[in-house]
Amino acid sequence: MDVLTLVLGFLAFSSLLLTTLSCLSVFTALRRAAPPPLDPPPHELQPWVSILKPLAGIDDGLLENLESFARQDYPRFEIILAAEDPDDPALDTARILRAKYPNIPIRILAGTRPLGMNPKVRNLAAMSELARHDLLLISDSNVRAPSNYLRELVRVMPPSGMVTNLVSGASPRSLGAQLDALELHSFVAAGIAGARVIGRRPCVLGKSMLLSHSELKRLGGFAAVKDVLAEDYVLGAKYHQAGRPVVLSRLVLPSVLGQRSVSAFFSRRLRWCQLRRRTAVSTYAVEALMYPGLFAGALALTGGSLTLVGFILLAKVLLDAALIWRLAARRPSLTELLLSPLKDVLAALAWIIAWRYRRVVWRGHELEIGAGTVVTPRHRPISVREAA
Repeated sequence: MDVLTLVLGFLAFSSLLLTTLSCLSVFTALRRAAPPPLDPPPHELQPWVSILKPLAGIDDGLLENLESFARQDYPRFEIILAAEDPDDPALDTARILRAKYPNIPIRILAGTRPLGMNPKVRNLAAMSELARHDLLLISDSNVRAPSNYLRELVRVMPPSGMVTNLVSGASPRSLGAQLDALELHSFVAAGIAGARVIGRRPCVLGKSMLLSHSELKRLGGFAAVKDVLAEDYVLGAKYHQAGRPVVLSRLVLPSVLGQRSVSAFFSRRLRWCQLRRRTAVSTYAVEALMYPGLFAGALALTGGSLTLVGFILLAKVLLDAALIWRLAARRPSLTELLLSPLKDVLAALAWIIAWRYRRVVWRGHELEIGAGTVVTPRHRPISVREAA
């Protein structure tokens, strides 16, 4: 056995070990997640919450996603929806929502104010100025929340802190969407939980953030992240560096995937890789060990033990299956298990390309990413008005 085969065998085994620890971190993080208090306050003492929903185009099941927030089992909340483009068709869906739920305070913004290069942050900043309440729930448009979502987040909200969630991929109806769901259930969840359990630091996913607007302002407000694309990660880091608690809820939040192409999956994966590459390069380098199949394949090509190769590939598929069971609360399908190696190959390829690639297309914007995920302007700001 030559030196190269020995090295690849060692790397493959080390990669499987690190991947296993990261996957186990998901179970540990959810077990350690803050439990709700035993005696929640009565309804009349529950704090008001402003739900901020940035919109961009028609997501699969958009109306049903938005309705899941209008039907929250929580007594006091308002919903604010905004799209950067005043003619975005998602605004029509927002108006349908407002008409269907006249008893809920629902307001709609068409267009955004000129603030930085990140279109989502522009949306959030405009909505936060309109919000009537200090507690802000930031939630993406493709999230379909269970009825107890808002209640559970408010119950574990720490003073001056933030609450976030792990996410599961729901209702994938195409190959690309199935790959996206596998990525959410495996690498994304393991990365977020691994950072919390192993790295002792929060890693926040912007699909779900509950925070105090007044506390956010003390840390620089949305203006502090107006020019970065990884605003969720940077906000979580700011809270952590300032000694503010970032709590993980025990509730896993479904994200509706619907129809997505394989190229869309790869593009999204490449964007995420570039964001991580430019926020923590040393951590990003270690990410190579999160692809045990990559090293197992190289080991097979150099004449390594096929028994070891098969063991590593099977173990990785079983780890993915365990995470699907925990996060999506169901048994994984045979299709998902067969797609797991393909997803890892495409994800590893994106990891390699991201070392040199610097551009992404996000929500219709072509952006160039620099250090710290600071982006280069490639758009014209759109004026803002409150929609009729």
